[in-house]
Amino acid sequence: CGGLEKDSRRCVKCPRLTLTKSQLYIIDAIRTGMNNQQIAQKLGISHKTIFSHKINIMKKFQIATKQELTRFSSVALALSAGRIG
Repeated sequence: CGGLEKDSRRCVKCPRLTLTKSQLYIIDAIRTGMNNQQIAQKLGISHKTIFSHKINIMKKFQIATKQELTRFSSVALALSAGRIG
């Protein structure tokens, strides 16, 4: 939805939407270009779990494509770090 609040994991437009610590890490890894296998190795979990996290993020924020997820990752992290807004 694009409404992440500055300095927060919460979405301003949809207050129930939050990112977990794992989802934030995955978003950051996506932004840096890591694939599911690389993220899974880094976190010590299955690549299928990473895939599930990505699907949940996409559903939560109504993201339709991998390309949109990549764009969202940059914006979401910038907002949560207070660099935009």
